[in-house]
Amino acid sequence: QAYPDKPVRLVVGFSAGGPTDLPARFIADRLGPVLGQQVIVDNRPGASNIIGTELAARAAPDGYTIMIANTVHTINAGLFRKLPYDSIDDFAAISMIATTPFMLIVHPSLPAKSVRELVALAKSRPGQINYASPGAGTAAHLAAEMFRVGAGIDIVHIPYKGVSQALIDTVAGATQVMILSPITALPQVKAGKVRALAVTTARRSNALPELPTMQESGIARYEFTSWY
Repeated sequence: QAYPDKPVRLVVGFSAGGPTDLPARFIADRLGPVLGQQVIVDNRPGASNIIGTELAARAAPDGYTIMIANTVHTINAGLFRKLPYDSIDDFAAISMIATTPFMLIVHPSLPAKSVRELVALAKSRPGQINYASPGAGTAAHLAAEMFRVGAGIDIVHIPYKGVSQALIDTVAGATQVMILSPITALPQVKAGKVRALAVTTARRSNALPELPTMQESGIARYEFTSWY
């Protein structure tokens, strides 16, 4: 009946400033006044969300450690033969927070202003175009792999230890292509530092009605949505 009588920890298995960290902080700011206690965001990035998830799984089951999960929580269950936790039995789901499309972006140095042009360019330069991701096995990585396979192109994966550095290098031109959440990408798109080519959902986004979908752009049956 006294719960909560101390701060609550909200574990985020990704780096600060990324597309999972932002909704976590939004929830923490609004959940604190409801609970009458501070909700502290605890970023534990690394190992495709496994480090943070294991921390949450092994915490005392007293309600003082909660975690924001995203699509990677289910991806890991199928991607790794063994995890240091049970993806279902070690957790109790509380609420769906949001769903979001992803966005395909390219560095402006690439002479591709559409997905079709990017595919044609990649086919003319096999193995010469790089794409960044926040890490191997992340949702953004698999979304990009779905694009690579669906388009039948040879582009090289460059994994990072978080979305922030991956986007920084894409903006700088060290990598040329990336698929990521609009939450992170839009400021760079609006600033003209990267070019947006498509959204990954089956229908156009209400927030980005001018952007075609991957299916409209010629990648048959392509659909990818992330949830929190």
